[in-house]
Amino acid sequence: MAVNSNTAAEIVRDAHNAGVKVIAYDRIINNCDLDFYISHNNYNVGKYMADYALHLKPEGNYLMLGGDKSDRNAIFVKTGQLDAIKNNMQSGKIKIVYDVYIEEWSKENAYFEMKKYLKLSSYNIPDVILSSYDGLSYGSNRAFEELGWIIQKL
Repeated sequence: MAVNSNTAAEIVRDAHNAGVKVIAYDRIINNCDLDFYISHNNYNVGKYMADYALHLKPEGNYLMLGGDKSDRNAIFVKTGQLDAIKNNMQSGKIKIVYDVYIEEWSKENAYFEMKKYLKLSSYNIPDVILSSYDGLSYGSNRAFEELGWIIQKL
């Protein structure tokens, strides 16, 4: 999977010069002629995540951990999540207490952001953490574990 969808184009061109076909998986590589691109509907992934959270907790404080904002997939997932909870937000049943994109989809950056949120919120635990990737969940959970708190994973 391409980490940087723009600079990976050079790798594709090098592969083509060597006669190798290139398949991009889940991240499109820009500025090159890919042979194949395989992905899934990231908007629906986000929507299904949020639909499940709504089923369990239709009211309360939601915290959102998105992937790297330079990755279109992160935008698609977050858009699906927000569309799913839109009505509950508009009616006041759900309040977004923290919404952040996590650079590089990094577990360490998610850990840092969760610690930051906990300090800013006087250690108020959100009712739901909508995490766009399990690595972000592991990082954020570490911040809770350091405080001796156990977070229910669904």
